[in-house]
Amino acid sequence: MTLKLNKRKAQILDEAITHWEQEKLVSMEQSEHLRQSYQVANFDWKLLAVYSFWIAIACFILSVILLVADNYLMSLLAKLINTPASVLTIFTAFLSAALYYLGVRRRTKFPEKSISNEAIFFFWCFTHGCFCRLFK
Repeated sequence: MTLKLNKRKAQILDEAITHWEQEKLVSMEQSEHLRQSYQVANFDWKLLAVYSFWIAIACFILSVILLVADNYLMSLLAKLINTPASVLTIFTAFLSAALYYLGVRRRTKFPEKSISNEAIFFFWCFTHGCFCRLFK
């Protein structure tokens, strides 16, 4: 069983084993066995990027919800955007179709860019939900 350590702890352990070797407290075989009993665990930057991306999307959605939830801002938005529901439905349907097409095209063209591809599909789901809500 190997012990997974971060870089700093592994360096300290390696220095301790080297010191024990020099002081003849452990043999060469024992020191080699000790060095093979642990490994450096690298930080998963891709996982951090995914989590950060989802947090950013959650913040965006929360900001939209908070913007829409306020009655004063809703009345202000209603005055600024005095668009009929049919126009909004057609616009969101077009935007949803465009995002879906872009997502499928990017998934086949750039399969290694999974995070941005899934983001496009997330916004497609969001606009599709808006379209379904307006279409009612």
